[in-house]
Amino acid sequence: MDQALLLKSTKFSGEGLLVRLSDRKEAFRWIVLDSIDWGKKYPKVNLSMGINIVKPGKYKTACAKGYWKCEKDEPSVVKVKGAAIDYFKPESANSFFIWDAATTRFKRIWISD
Repeated sequence: MDQALLLKSTKFSGEGLLVRLSDRKEAFRWIVLDSIDWGKKYPKVNLSMGINIVKPGKYKTACAKGYWKCEKDEPSVVKVKGAAIDYFKPESANSFFIWDAATTRFKRIWISD
């Protein structure tokens, strides 16, 4: 079973979104999807981001909502077929991390700025 975790760093003032990705051999690997370093000026910042599970469905992306113009390779709608990670700052920016089986990597799709 795969897991997504928000973790607070013990080495610097920051946090990260990490995924514990399992494979068929009952092993796993860690993938860092995002990290935030608040720097020495802000030594004791609490977690600022949140995560949730995205249910299968169709979702308008940030460019389709008018936050910016959609680029040639940027979708206006993203179709989530399996589970995806909703990564957000409460009442602010929001993106989805979706597993792309063709590239065996996560794709980040912006849902709002």
